[in-house]
Amino acid sequence: MASLPQGPRCGAGDRQEQIVQVAPGDQGEYIMAEVQETPEGLVLPVTLHTRGGLHARPAARLAQEAQNFSSDIQIQSDNGTADAKSMLDILSRNFAFKNKGVKLYEIGKIYLPKDGEKLPDEPKRMIFGTYGEHENFFTLKGEIDAILDQLNVHPATYIADTKNPSYHPGRCADIVIDGKKMGVIGQIHPLVAETYGIGGEVYVAELDFTGLQAVLAPERVFHSLPKFPTVSRDLALVCEESMTVGMLEACIKKAGGKLLRSVQLFDIYRGPGIAPGKKSIAFSLELRADDRTLTDEDTTGVTNAVLEKLKNDLGVSLR
Repeated sequence: MASLPQGPRCGAGDRQEQIVQVAPGDQGEYIMAEVQETPEGLVLPVTLHTRGGLHARPAARLAQEAQNFSSDIQIQSDNGTADAKSMLDILSRNFAFKNKGVKLYEIGKIYLPKDGEKLPDEPKRMIFGTYGEHENFFTLKGEIDAILDQLNVHPATYIADTKNPSYHPGRCADIVIDGKKMGVIGQIHPLVAETYGIGGEVYVAELDFTGLQAVLAPERVFHSLPKFPTVSRDLALVCEESMTVGMLEACIKKAGGKLLRSVQLFDIYRGPGIAPGKKSIAFSLELRADDRTLTDEDTTGVTNAVLEKLKNDLGVSLR
């Protein structure tokens, strides 16, 4: 397998293009690697392009070989902008190359007109795209939450959006941080995916990367390791089909009080045993006190308080 060569030297900060073959037997695909030399003399890959389109498998192999040079390799579309259209273009090419599962991201600028200005505004966007087995709304949401946590951004709230024409009306949500919309996440509408020639479910998330800088937490808070054990309780709830996971999570957290440390979704079920128009959603609750070991009375009290509030506020019952 060929690694990215350093090639002829160029002035620090200058860019040049080199063509390298990915690996024997890859049907002669070639990767166009735009490289940049650092002041230290290392030639780093900046972006990767293919002749006639992008597809993840060869690029991923090349990127893996090139990690000694750079960890910021990006696979991007021909138009150089980071938006849902560019991501769907890339996913479409991957699907055409018979890649069964793909997870991609891109960071780049978009260009927005500014009133009274000749030059556009150029905010940065972060775009995520995926399809394949085991990929769904919640796996992508978990990845977005993990990224926001690592960036030390205030926690996001997900608000259902049924009017975005690019997304499935029942599987789309706005990403809201500190009351401001910072992005959108969801399944691409099946008709849109079909237009791009992609079969199956396709999931995309868009984040305002520039806007995230304004919602960074002032400092990261660290806590000592817990001295007392955690108690887990699983709740399988039956609710209306139209009810979102976010609505249930918010209600549970509100009722759980200080002893409730986390709420994790682990199952959504529709089928025999569940009435038409309803669904079962299961959560795992983690309970812990900082000053004592919880008793059965403690855990039962929290669980009952959660169930009572779910019933009174949302009409949700225990399965």
